[in-house]
Amino acid sequence: MKVVIALSKKNAATSYSCNSLVQGSVIHGRMPGFSSNSPHFFVVLNKNSYVCTELVLIPATSQIGKVMDRLNVTKQHEDTVVIVDHSHFSHFSMQTALDCNWPFIAEKGNIQSLFNSQQMVLIGVLKQDIVARLVNGFITSEKTEAKYQKLVL
Repeated sequence: MKVVIALSKKNAATSYSCNSLVQGSVIHGRMPGFSSNSPHFFVVLNKNSYVCTELVLIPATSQIGKVMDRLNVTKQHEDTVVIVDHSHFSHFSMQTALDCNWPFIAEKGNIQSLFNSQQMVLIGVLKQDIVARLVNGFITSEKTEAKYQKLVL
């Protein structure tokens, strides 16, 4: 299943700055170097994107079963996956998994270039309780490097 999003012309015509991203910002687009060439949602976990050169991004997927299977195989803690329902973030058309065990680390300059070329757009910001669960999941994950933990706290 694919997550469907309707982007308004207003969003598509707006250029954003990485420095204005807040923790919990949801961005959407094709991400060079990501495992899929199709557009994806990503959640920004950085506490302060203004002072960072790298962004910690948590990819979103509607393939919850695959995420949970991988969670069981890798023996990661269940808090490292956050499920977000459409009622909590209306841009997700179905339940969506955010797996904190597999963050995507992106250079801020590359993301800014994607914003400037309108290949990446800012969709919205997750509610604070979901962001807190994501930060906790990221910190809890055994796969998280200490240098990236500092960026989200």
